[in-house]
Amino acid sequence: MKIDMWFAVQLGIAAAVIGSLGWAAPPVIRHSLGVVMVEKSTPTQEAEPEAEARALDLSAVLALAPFGRAAPSADAAAGAPAAALPDIALKGILSAAQEDASIALIAVADVQGLYRAGDPLSDTIQVEAVARDHVMIRANGRPLQLLFDEVPSADDGEARDEGTEVSLNDRLRAATVVADRSARTSPPETTAEYISYWRRKIRKNPQAVLDQIGLEAAGDGYRIAQKHDRGVRLAGLQAGDLVRSVNGRAVGNPDEDRRAYDAIAASGQARLEVQRGDKILTFSFPLR
Repeated sequence: MKIDMWFAVQLGIAAAVIGSLGWAAPPVIRHSLGVVMVEKSTPTQEAEPEAEARALDLSAVLALAPFGRAAPSADAAAGAPAAALPDIALKGILSAAQEDASIALIAVADVQGLYRAGDPLSDTIQVEAVARDHVMIRANGRPLQLLFDEVPSADDGEARDEGTEVSLNDRLRAATVVADRSARTSPPETTAEYISYWRRKIRKNPQAVLDQIGLEAAGDGYRIAQKHDRGVRLAGLQAGDLVRSVNGRAVGNPDEDRRAYDAIAASGQARLEVQRGDKILTFSFPLR
């Protein structure tokens, strides 16, 4: 499962979120990964109805995901009516055990959205299949393949000047896969890589991690700020929620929580207790 991204609940509890590979995914994906949310009411007040489902938006998670651009399949004919097609880029893939349940994050004319097999990208473009490392679409009746960008090998199709990026229209006309030549660091993909990634960020600048997510140290926990990462909402949290503990350990002191990061990552599971008004929500995340 490729995540671009995903969301971290800062410092000592970042492993609970990043390692889960499901914190910033939509609910159906979180449950398929073994992520559960248990709600319990306090004795003084009845539990409120669950909040309405929120619109899916994976911008936060995909800050870590690999970026891609549309590329035609080998059998796409040159001279396709490319002018009628918008610019399309593959941003990330949430791969499920059953391929028809997999979800792709695709940007169409710079507007990102989540798509499954059978979903239309536009009036003339439809998603046909979402695989682990690519997406098949049909545009104006022609099959095309969306790939993540990669550095081409020496025997790739046509020779091109170093550093040149080719538009979707050029790819369609040439019917070849053209890679993005821009240099970039390979994003983390495995649980261990995500844990290491966030460990480095936490050690380098803990406050920047807090600001990036939208968390405020509140002494008795971490409060979700009014301005927060979109992944927070996708995880089911709201502005004003207070993350009180992780694996039974109280949080709220950045220095102490930073030292607990590795212990949480090594435990294999993270259990977050969140206070919302008079209600207590418990989120449980597998880390392996």
